[in-house]
Amino acid sequence: MELWDVLDEHGNKTGRLHERGKPLQAGEGHLVVQIWIMNSAGEFLITRRVETGGFWDGLWHTTGGCATAGDDSLTAVLREAKEELDIELIPENGQLFMQSSEKHFHDDGTCFFDVWLFRQEIVPCGPAATSYAR
Repeated sequence: MELWDVLDEHGNKTGRLHERGKPLQAGEGHLVVQIWIMNSAGEFLITRRVETGGFWDGLWHTTGGCATAGDDSLTAVLREAKEELDIELIPENGQLFMQSSEKHFHDDGTCFFDVWLFRQEIVPCGPAATSYAR
């Protein structure tokens, strides 16, 4: 079971927790992070999602995920990069460069998005799984 911090309509933690997969109510939100990794050639690391019958199967995208209970934005980014890509991002190489929010796609809650840019050299682990794109 994955737990999220419930955020208010301004993106502040409320002190309440929410179980992933259950509907959020109006006025409740959660934090989602997106990680853009750019190398010295100005190329961005993208990955292809595995075909599991789930959301966005087979699509190419940048890495990201939901912050879990207790995470701040940077902690979530570092954890997601390790979980999804098995890479260690260097915190000093990152900067939060965009924040936005939108209605959650399947309930009345809100997704708060923090988009991070990391300028760091990463060696892709395989041509079918990761790629650099301009």
